[in-house]
Amino acid sequence: MKLIKPLLLAALLGASLTVAAKDDAAKAREEAEQLLEAVKMEASFVNLQQGLMQRELKANPQFGPYQEQLQAYFDKHVSYAGLKDELVALYASEFSADELQQITRFYRTEAGQKALAKMPGLLNRSVQLSVARVENNAPELEAMINAEAERRRAELSKL
Repeated sequence: MKLIKPLLLAALLGASLTVAAKDDAAKAREEAEQLLEAVKMEASFVNLQQGLMQRELKANPQFGPYQEQLQAYFDKHVSYAGLKDELVALYASEFSADELQQITRFYRTEAGQKALAKMPGLLNRSVQLSVARVENNAPELEAMINAEAERRRAELSKL
């Protein structure tokens, strides 16, 4: 009888922790949905789809007459509606419900909305800066690679 009480208590505690964990996961999913709404993720996906489609048409002009089929394909595989559950799960797996609430509160502020509006352009300009830096300093990389290649050739000739 003495062993049954601790086992029963442990089982009840484990069950209550499991329920609490499920409640936390459900709350995180709810908060993730709120965040996706606050950051206007659906509109972002429309822009993403359009960009992907234009990039695909540019890379494969032969798809031009098949834009309707291409659009149907992207609607099926890259639409917000089709990916929403996975996006919610993704955000809920990386952030707690409390963290998601805090992030959502920020994005609902004037500064958060400004950040949303400015971030794509800033990211694009950051990439442009990085590409320009790499291009401007390409001779340095070429010299580094040539020096290492020469060092390796010299090492091999010693064998």
